[in-house]
Amino acid sequence: MKKKAFVLVAENNDADFAVIEKNLQHNGYPSEIIRFCDGQKLLNALSQIQEAETVFCRPCLLFVDIQLPQVNGLEVLGTIKTNPQLKKIPVIVLLTSENEQQVLEQCYRYGCSFCLRKPDIPEHFSEMFRQVSDFLSVVELPELPVPEAMGAVL
Repeated sequence: MKKKAFVLVAENNDADFAVIEKNLQHNGYPSEIIRFCDGQKLLNALSQIQEAETVFCRPCLLFVDIQLPQVNGLEVLGTIKTNPQLKKIPVIVLLTSENEQQVLEQCYRYGCSFCLRKPDIPEHFSEMFRQVSDFLSVVELPELPVPEAMGAVL
């Protein structure tokens, strides 16, 4: 079994987060899932990594909804990918059906790992995340230095 990973999920929609969490856990992806309801809270937590003195390393992955309150997903992506310490975190951007092609292109320009478009039908969203968790079960993630005290915060 792989080393337990931090999976950070920046998603303000409770139903969408429940689908993500359920499918990651149900499909045996070895992870600790930490949710943030807005982009600013996520960025605040990630900024602790830069200020840490005592750290341990854990694989890390981030799902970020493009339509977050406070700081939107595109701004979060831009901040992470321009930070030398954070830019290696794989970021999966969650788009809605309303997002235009130019938003998709911007996500890739900013350095996202890949984008997923949320299906309108809840059952399809669940199936998509089942497939994503299957995929993640075989993917190798880079390790991120994480402050020991952050385990509780994240």
